[in-house]
Amino acid sequence: MEVLDISKLAMNAKEAHSVEEATKRVRNPILEPKLDGIRVLVHVSGHGITMYARSGNDKSDKLPHVDEELIRAFNPGTWLDWEAVAFNEDGSQHWGGAQSVMAAAPMKDPVATARMRLVVFDILSDGELDVRSESLRERRARLEDVFTRHSEILRHTMLVMQDEATQEVHDAIVAAGYEGTMIKSLDMPYTSGKRTFAWVKIKLIETADVVITGYKPGKGKFS
Repeated sequence: MEVLDISKLAMNAKEAHSVEEATKRVRNPILEPKLDGIRVLVHVSGHGITMYARSGNDKSDKLPHVDEELIRAFNPGTWLDWEAVAFNEDGSQHWGGAQSVMAAAPMKDPVATARMRLVVFDILSDGELDVRSESLRERRARLEDVFTRHSEILRHTMLVMQDEATQEVHDAIVAAGYEGTMIKSLDMPYTSGKRTFAWVKIKLIETADVVITGYKPGKGKFS
């Protein structure tokens, strides 16, 4: 799969405030937890692993402990869409830890780096075969096949959980410490650089009753 601009490679999502709102727009929906980490695009080649932030910045030297298992499990030429997640000892996610590892010098904090995991949620090419035109259902089947055949190899990587797209499942995932959920269409392709209702994100919303005790009038463009 030829890639000219990494910054336009990732697919983006629309937003909704509830599962009911999302499922009105998403055909054949499935729900995934919204991970609290750093999104990365990974390219597997015969020479090694190249890892990019969604902006296109090279992050290849940040997680060296995952390189060998990815090379052994995936065909050369494969492109994957992942979240780099820092996990605490109790299994909870630590966004600050992920941000620190992905922004710092390589192996600056070996303990924090060792806790990082790559959670895969999509595949763009299987080897040199561009599979973005396939449905999510078909792309997911490709990933499940790899994780089944190489379960003993993929020790620092995991496949994102999928569940029924209901408000009850969303609430349970938020209660478990996730920052929200993603509602995705099982029928839709992966559309690089676009924001469509094939993916819809529902973030955790917290409300509070407050009393406004003062304000400062805006000036210029904030007037």
